[in-house]
Amino acid sequence: QCEIDGCGAVYNHLLEDSYILSPMQEGLLFRDLYQKSDEYLVQSVFELEGAIEVQALKEAWQAVIEHYPILRTGFIWEGLNKPHQYVFKSVSIVWSEEDWSFYTKEEQNSLLEKCIEKDRNIRFDLSKVPLLRFQLFKLSKTRVYLLWTQHHILLDGWCGPILINNFLRAYGEIKAGRS
Repeated sequence: QCEIDGCGAVYNHLLEDSYILSPMQEGLLFRDLYQKSDEYLVQSVFELEGAIEVQALKEAWQAVIEHYPILRTGFIWEGLNKPHQYVFKSVSIVWSEEDWSFYTKEEQNSLLEKCIEKDRNIRFDLSKVPLLRFQLFKLSKTRVYLLWTQHHILLDGWCGPILINNFLRAYGEIKAGRS
């Protein structure tokens, strides 16, 4: 029985693992809880061109989330001697889509800036998974913006390129009809 059972018996069958935080994660958690700022919110915008298969994009990110436990991780601290991170066995991707194809390129760029700013103001509750989300903006039949937002407590700067490479590999495999 794990120490974080206080999150409710209903979650026990969903938990894969739990463990204490790394020292860096403890610092990020402390600053997030007491500073109430967005400094650890990480946003990445990708402009994708070509024969984009939106469902395959979504499935590829879901596959990456299923592969990496840290992307299925939340944090709990209340009533504990030390904060813990808990990993769910499965987490559904947080994904939204908007069609901007009827706007001009200038309007699309302006909308993107507004959406990035609006998204920056949506704080993650570190006790709830997932701590990442995606927004896709369709610009034309062959062009999209993809906004990926995540909390820095999950990933450091070295991990981003690894995840993106694995996402691209998964996207290629899904488009080719392979799992």
